Amino acid sequence: QPNTVTVAVLNGTVTNGLAHQVSVRLSSAGYRPGTVATNSNQTLTSTTVYYEPGHRAAALDVAKSLSLSSASVQPIDSSTQAVACPPPSPCTATVVVTVGTDLANG
Repeated sequence: QPNTVTVAVLNGTVTNGLAHQVSVRLSSAGYRPGTVATNSNQTLTSTTVYYEPGHRAAALDVAKSLSLSSASVQPIDSSTQAVACPPPSPCTATVVVTVGTDLANG
């Protein structure tokens, strides 16, 4: 059920607007848009789909919609969560995509 999943997208590259493009792509697939921000590390070559506890299945669906393998899906870490969900606001995203250069060309 994509319309029940909020996806934050972080740009892990120096390509301007890449996170926004991926967010629009996910929105058109039915996902709810979350935060779009710049990742602290902008030298990522591969995209990672992180998930909050209990939301691995949703993350796998997001990965599939971006033509990524299940190997790109991982539990979220605190540094990624801090960028996707800056305090003090509660986090609404259950999935966070950190875009690498592998999605910059398509």
